[in-house]
Amino acid sequence: MANVGKLKPAKKGAPPTTETTSANLDKPPREKKPEKKVKIEFSLPENVVEEFEREAYTMFGFKKGGKSNFFMVIWDQYIGGVVKSEK
Repeated sequence: MANVGKLKPAKKGAPPTTETTSANLDKPPREKKPEKKVKIEFSLPENVVEEFEREAYTMFGFKKGGKSNFFMVIWDQYIGGVVKSEK
């Protein structure tokens, strides 16, 4: 058997002490990821796509997800209008 009593504690690679990680334990758990996203593909006239992109960039800027966010805004407005008209 190995005599582990003579081993020195390692500084590198050792887990951090409880005192330094206690703040991590106080944080709430991460939220669950949103629903899985699915791609949708359809064809539109080029001028409609250009106008859609222009409006999306005006509203959300040139950042990732701008066109998707703009589509969701349009979808929410459409669904809101359909629900109101059915009442």
